[in-house]
Amino acid sequence: MPQCAASPLRRLLADSGTGTGSGVPDPAGATCLDDARTALSLITMWALQTGRTLPAVPIEQLTARQLEDFWADDSMLA
Repeated sequence: MPQCAASPLRRLLADSGTGTGSGVPDPAGATCLDDARTALSLITMWALQTGRTLPAVPIEQLTARQLEDFWADDSMLA
């Protein structure tokens, strides 16, 4: 699996026309952008379902505890 450049979510937003990207897809980074879209979709859907939000820091800077708190499934505890 190819290594993704730092901050694929930021690059996704830039390349989608909402940022300062060129809007031209980069074939070498297509897999990373697909992964970023998938991650963004999953995070958004989970946040809407649970009402939880991630701290406003880059994903790479989140601690294991912050990720566990966000992704924990309360129904599994019952």
